[in-house]
Amino acid sequence: MNQPVSIRVVHGFDAAWNALDRKGGLEDLELSEGARTGIQRVFGEPLTAEQVVDRIIADVRARGDDAIRHYSRAIDRVELDRIEVPREEWKAAFDSIDPELQNAMTVSAAQI
Repeated sequence: MNQPVSIRVVHGFDAAWNALDRKGGLEDLELSEGARTGIQRVFGEPLTAEQVVDRIIADVRARGDDAIRHYSRAIDRVELDRIEVPREEWKAAFDSIDPELQNAMTVSAAQI
């Protein structure tokens, strides 16, 4: 069963910039009981949010799409038919959002 996830919503470019540019990071994140249970199930041991992210990133770098499929099955319990989203779908989704959010996403993407 999937557990609800709390997502912080920010409004406006400045708020988004501050949220992305904040000092500190995942080490300050307190995981819910459901998240801790899921991490134990997927990774076989208790890990912090930062450790989970580090492991997933390292695995995706090493195994690419196979790692993405693995985590989609293990975490989301979803079998992916395809990983790549067609360019037309990206463009349609991007064009449908507020221009200020488009700008924030463009700035964020440039920093990755």
